[in-house]
Amino acid sequence: MWRVATALADGDTLLRGRGMPRRSATVSLTPCGDSSGTVAAVMQLDAGADGTLFARQPADGLCVLRIKPFGEA
Repeated sequence: MWRVATALADGDTLLRGRGMPRRSATVSLTPCGDSSGTVAAVMQLDAGADGTLFARQPADGLCVLRIKPFGEA
């Protein structure tokens, strides 16, 4: 199971979470205040050996819309 949360960090969006160790997932981000589900950014996250995830997106106020692990339809 993948869990990713976002937080503001100096005008950027910080992504942190846990996933399957040494696996990757595509994360779609949307503006937090946008209820239409518009995709504002897409990132590939690679989990470390212990499953931890960390990434920084140079855009303010984004929230996770969707997580799609690689290999899933």
